[in-house]
Amino acid sequence: MYEYYSMKDSDTERKAIKVEFREQAYADKVTTRIWQESSSESNPYIGHDVRVHGYNYKDLMATASFSDTLYLMLTGELPDKSRSQLLERTLCAFANVGPRNNAVRAATAAGVSRAFDTHVLPIGMLVMGGKHQGCGNLALAIEFLTANVDKSVADTLKATSKALADIDLETASESNPILPGFGNYYGSHDPLAADIAACLLDVEGEWKHLQWADDFSTALNAANSEWHWLREGIFAAVCCDLNIPSVMAAALYQLCHAPGLIAHGFEHAGSPTTVLPFVSDDNYEIK
Repeated sequence: MYEYYSMKDSDTERKAIKVEFREQAYADKVTTRIWQESSSESNPYIGHDVRVHGYNYKDLMATASFSDTLYLMLTGELPDKSRSQLLERTLCAFANVGPRNNAVRAATAAGVSRAFDTHVLPIGMLVMGGKHQGCGNLALAIEFLTANVDKSVADTLKATSKALADIDLETASESNPILPGFGNYYGSHDPLAADIAACLLDVEGEWKHLQWADDFSTALNAANSEWHWLREGIFAAVCCDLNIPSVMAAALYQLCHAPGLIAHGFEHAGSPTTVLPFVSDDNYEIK
């Protein structure tokens, strides 16, 4: 017996479909609601008159921005002015997290170690998919926001106070989330994350999830000064407000960081390995 995963129109998560036997009928061809094309008259294997969700591809190339085209592919419609600006600003805000980030360090190490050029970005993206400084808890953050956005901040904070009281807030981190999307980095909150949230909230529009999460983060920080926004929490709120399916959120998070991974990954390419620090034996503990 085999299992594969399928996503239907209303699905927000993958559902297993059991294949009982090898002879079970499969589709005759691949189908998609995203891409439409007519075969070229000279070659049936080459597409002609291409459309994306009904929009002529040549027109998109000439008139649409990258962020608008990206939104179209993910949601099936072009964004209005407010959503376009919010996504554009989000892409810029998350383009680079700097060399302290594990994914950036992995891409840099790959570049210096003379990995194939085609491997540097995927290596960084794989690490970005982790729970520590990555998007591994992004789905949980979306779930948390969706479940609480219609509740008062005070009620949510009160409901989570017991969980917060039962843990050591100084050691809890984004790799072991109690409140997905909120917490601290190495025992302190990330001030740049709060700046990013403020910049995104400055975009004109009704951002229900972003505003609620910002209010919750402020209340959380007042209760414990070391807890505030985590960057994946901000990104989760943006995905909710832009109606981007949660199953696509992690991949989009990785894509947003691609410019920084590429830039840092190839910054020292061709340099000797001594261009990077090497942890001395004194910093290791052998048990």
